[in-house]
Amino acid sequence: MSIRNGVVRWLGLTGPEWMALLLVVFFVAFPKGGFRAGPIPITWGYILLAIAIMAALPFWLLRANFRFLPEEWFAGTSGLPFLVVIVIAILTKGIADAGSTVQMFISFGVLPLAMVFLFPACITRQVSLDWTLKLMRGCMFFAAVYGIFLFFYHIEEKKFIEIPFLTVNAGDAGQMESTKHIDRGGLFKLISTYNNGNVYGVSTLILLPLYDFLEPRKWRRYLIRAALILTLSRTVWMGMLALQFMYFLREFFKDASAFPTLRLGRSVKSALLLLPVGIFIGTGMAILSSRGVAGVLDPNLGGRLEQIQALDKVRLFPFAPAQGFAEVVYTSAAVYYGLLGLVGMLWVLFLPLWLVRLKRLRQNKLGIAAWMGLMLYPVLGCIDGAMDFIPVMAFYWFAYMIFLYADVIERRDLAHFRQPTSLLESHSDPFGVNHAP
Repeated sequence: MSIRNGVVRWLGLTGPEWMALLLVVFFVAFPKGGFRAGPIPITWGYILLAIAIMAALPFWLLRANFRFLPEEWFAGTSGLPFLVVIVIAILTKGIADAGSTVQMFISFGVLPLAMVFLFPACITRQVSLDWTLKLMRGCMFFAAVYGIFLFFYHIEEKKFIEIPFLTVNAGDAGQMESTKHIDRGGLFKLISTYNNGNVYGVSTLILLPLYDFLEPRKWRRYLIRAALILTLSRTVWMGMLALQFMYFLREFFKDASAFPTLRLGRSVKSALLLLPVGIFIGTGMAILSSRGVAGVLDPNLGGRLEQIQALDKVRLFPFAPAQGFAEVVYTSAAVYYGLLGLVGMLWVLFLPLWLVRLKRLRQNKLGIAAWMGLMLYPVLGCIDGAMDFIPVMAFYWFAYMIFLYADVIERRDLAHFRQPTSLLESHSDPFGVNHAP
């Protein structure tokens, strides 16, 4: 321990910096570490989150200025309408799944309030945001490397490596193969430390545009995508295709802004990458199906078709007890919580589409990378949003925080990052900003 300029440091880090480090490690690298309290999974990440909120709250209350910009108010309170619908369901129909109900209050109440109002005030003054992003980048790379190792380890040894309280929840130890829906006809999905291939894939895709922005080494960006491919998840594969299409649209509009000068170089290159990605997804599904891997070309879409067909039961108000979401986020919101629930969910997930129109947000390139992750999640929600599962919504609201507050990072703070546009170009600057020292 050392004290310099009145600041106490342990191993070179202040208290808030240690808290930021632990939060990133236990949300990104080891999100499932923890135990169960009855039906409710308790993870170290959420315990640390509660401690961080209690520690940051006095600091926040002592701020002289409580004024927030309109986009910050909209974002921070966007989950409250949906929570009102949840409360109506609880009061009128009761609770069917206590664990998922608690998770919804955290996802739409605690997380947005903390990430939008509470933490930014502390991060901008106590913790370097670009330092936090470097930690996130490193932990995402670790999760991908460990996931790839574990995937091939299981093929060879026919079992997973499990470290209770760290890589798996202690209550789930020994149950990975039987309870996590990761078996593709004897070939098991890549699960990393997330214990489920789809949860790992959806969580990683939310932050993947940020990772692409921050990671200067092309091979590491390839490795992240290799891990996503090995999830053997249709949702994740479609998400990868959707993200590349978003990259194409970004480059197309950038090229079109030069009209009447015709510049189509970057958009053409980005479009060309869509073809092999699409071919890979189609070929991969066909090969896995021909080898008897279950569920890849299931005409019932893994039960999702029944969820869509249940839409004829939708009413205005909730008519089912409070419970978790099925795979398709929108049908779950409508069927379980009525049209009011669907409207509340649409407000949460599509609000960033309106907020990005604000000129201040459009000008920040790091914020746009976070925005792309936010807009990718509604696409994933059409197939399987994994909304009930840790750490999906924590990642979503972290991306929201970066989207709103990225402008607090001075350009020199990101001088050590290089921002790739896609996997085709390693020397271009996709966001139109040269972060030279």
